[in-house]
Amino acid sequence: MENNELAVKKQMLEEIANILEVTPEQLKTFDEQKILNAEVMYNINQDQNIHYYSIDPKLEKLYEARIRHLEEQVEHYRKLAESNQSENELSSHYLK
Repeated sequence: MENNELAVKKQMLEEIANILEVTPEQLKTFDEQKILNAEVMYNINQDQNIHYYSIDPKLEKLYEARIRHLEEQVEHYRKLAESNQSENELSSHYLK
C-alpha cells in the first residue's frame, strides 16, 4: 500500500478494514508517524511523570463514533434483556 510497494486488491482492503472496524479510506490515509510521535513524546516525558498524547482529530472522531456505537449496542441489549426478564416474570406468574 505504501508507495505502491504492495498492490492490495479492493476486496482484500475491504476485508482488512472490516476486521479492524474502520473504512478502507481510513486505512489508505492512516499516518503511522502520528502514532510514533505520540509514543516518542510519551517516552521522553515518562521519566518526568508528564504524559503528553497527541491524536489526530480524524482518529479521535473515529474513536468517539465507535464508542457511541458500542454504547448504543449496550443500551439495545440492556433493553432486550429487561424485556426478556419482564416476559419471563409474566410467564412464571401465569404458570403458578
